[in-house]
Amino acid sequence: MSTDQQQYSTQNQSAAIAAYAAAHAMTIVKSYRDEGRSGVRIKGRRALQDLLADIRSGEKDYDVVLVYDVSRWGRFQNPDEAAYHEFVCNLGGVSVVYVAESFSNDGTPFSAVLKGLKRVMAGEYSRELSAKVYAGQCRLIGMGYRQGGSAGYGLRRMRLDALGRPRGILEHGQRKAVITDRVILVPGPMDEVRIVRRIFREFAAGMGAAAIARGLNAEAISFLDGKSWNNHRIRALLKNAKYVGDNVFGRTHGSFQLPRVNVPEDAWVMRKSSFKPLVSRQLFLKARERFEQMAKKSDEDVLSPLREILAREGQINSRLIREDRQAVSVPTLVRRFGGLRHVYRLIGFTPKKNLAYADARAHFLGVRESTMADVKAMFEQVGLPVTRQGWRLQIEHAWSLSVAVVRTSLYHETERWYVRQVPDDADIVIFVRLSADGSTIRDYVFWPAAIYGFIPENVSGRTYPAVAAYTSGSLLSLARCLGRGSVDAPPLDHATDIHGLAQRCRKRGQSISEALIIVEGFLELAKEGANFGALENAPEGDGETILRYVLLSRQGSVQLENAALVCWLARHHQAALTVLQWASDDLLTGMGG
Repeated sequence: MSTDQQQYSTQNQSAAIAAYAAAHAMTIVKSYRDEGRSGVRIKGRRALQDLLADIRSGEKDYDVVLVYDVSRWGRFQNPDEAAYHEFVCNLGGVSVVYVAESFSNDGTPFSAVLKGLKRVMAGEYSRELSAKVYAGQCRLIGMGYRQGGSAGYGLRRMRLDALGRPRGILEHGQRKAVITDRVILVPGPMDEVRIVRRIFREFAAGMGAAAIARGLNAEAISFLDGKSWNNHRIRALLKNAKYVGDNVFGRTHGSFQLPRVNVPEDAWVMRKSSFKPLVSRQLFLKARERFEQMAKKSDEDVLSPLREILAREGQINSRLIREDRQAVSVPTLVRRFGGLRHVYRLIGFTPKKNLAYADARAHFLGVRESTMADVKAMFEQVGLPVTRQGWRLQIEHAWSLSVAVVRTSLYHETERWYVRQVPDDADIVIFVRLSADGSTIRDYVFWPAAIYGFIPENVSGRTYPAVAAYTSGSLLSLARCLGRGSVDAPPLDHATDIHGLAQRCRKRGQSISEALIIVEGFLELAKEGANFGALENAPEGDGETILRYVLLSRQGSVQLENAALVCWLARHHQAALTVLQWASDDLLTGMGG
C-alpha cells in the first residue's frame, strides 16, 4: 500500500486475509508487507522480492499465498508482470488465493479472463491517477502555489491555510501537516538575499560562474548546509526563474519506470510574478542573455581568450584559466573539446609536464568500466536482479560487489599489486590485476571484504597468503557464488560460500555483513586482521570464536600455514586446533565441508 488513507491499508488487508484463513481452516505462518510503497514497479518492494526469493529457493513453510486482490501484486503498466509473479509461485508449488475477488483462482478460462482484465484495470488506474494528480498540480501552479521541492538558497517555504493566511515557515525537511494548506516561496534571511543579488550582478557584468564561486568561498560564505559554492550551483541559481518571482513547474517529465527527460520551455507550466522577487526581471534577463551568448560561441571564440593567456603568461594551466574573467570554465572546455590536452594542442601549447599518466588513467577507467559491464551482464543472464550505483553492484538485494584495477609493480624483482584505486564499500571486491605495462588483464582476485573486514594494501599472495585462494583467471569463476557451477573454478578451499550466505541473507532480509554477526565477535576479529598476527595477547576465551571464523571463511588449509595461529591454539585451545586440522583435511580431500 502507498498510503493509509484508502481501503488498501495493510491493517484492512490483514483483517480480510485473517478472516478468510479462519473460515477455511488455514493457519497464517508468515506475512509479507510493503508499507508505504508504490505498486507501479517492483523496485523498492522488498517484501514482494523476499516472497519470490523464498519460493524460488524452496525455503518456505507454506503451501498457499493469500492476497487481498489482483491489484496487490502491483499496478504494473505491463499486466504480464503481475502474471509472472503469480507464475513464480505456482512454479514453486505454491498456489495463490485472492480473498476479496468474486472469482475463484482455479485456472478455469473464466478466472483467467477476469484476472487478465483486473491486471489491465490496475495499471490503467495508476495511469489515470497520475494524469489527475498532474492536472491538479498544474491547477495549483496556476493559482501561485509551490508544488514540492526545496526552496533553494535565499528563499524559504511559507505555509498558508485554506484562506491564504500565513501559518509559519517550513524548515528544511518539514512538510505541511494539513492537506488543505498550501505553500508559497518567500525571501529568506537578508544576508542570503544580498548574496543572490550579488551573484546576478557579477554574472551580468561578465564574471564567470566559477570565478563567482571562488570569490564566495574565499570570503567564507557558504552554500546551504555549510557546503561550498561551485560552478554548477551558481549556474543553477542564475537560471532559475523563482528568483524573479515566477512559479515554474514541469521542466522535466518522467512517469512510472521511464527516465526523466527535459521538457521544452514552451511546454512548461508557469505563472509569472507568483512570489516576491529577489532580483529585478531586467537583471534576470541580462543573465539569461549572457547564457545564450555563451552557447552561441564558436570554437574560435572560446579558444581566443586562452591564446591571450598563453601570449601574456608564456604558459597556460587550469589555474590561469579559472582566474581569467573572459575564459570559459574548465569543465566547459572539457565537455566541449574532450579534455585540456586537446585544448592545449589547438592553441599550440606543449606542457612541460609528462601527461602520459592521464592516458594510463583513462585506460584503467576503461578496464574498470568494461569489467563492471561484464559482471553485470553475467549475473543478468542467469536471471538475477542487479542494480548499479557508481562502481558498486547490488546482487539479488542480498550482497554487493565492486571493482578496482591494479597494475603490476616490481620490487626486488618480485611482482606486487599495490591498491592505489580505493574500491567502493562492498561485500566482495574484484581486483583486476594487470600486467606490468597495463596492456592486458592477468587475472582476478575476488576479495571477500565482508569476511576479512579490510582491503589489502597489496593484492599479492606473497604479502597475504589468502589471496591465492581467491585468484582466478576468469570472471566465470563468479558463477561459483551462484551455486550453479563454473569452468575455471577456484580451489576447493576457496574463501567464502557466497551462494550460501546470499541465500541466508535473502531469507532474513539482511546484507552479508549483517548475517556474519551471527558469529559473536566475528567482525571485530576480522577487522583486527585475518592473519592473526597479534594472537599472543588474545584472551583464552577467543579460541572458539577464531575456530568459527576459520571454518566459516573456509580457510582451513591456508590458516593452518599461519604459525602464530597454530601455536596459539596449541597452547590455549587444543580442541579447536584438532577440529581445525580435521576440517582442513576434509576440505582438501573433497569429502565435505
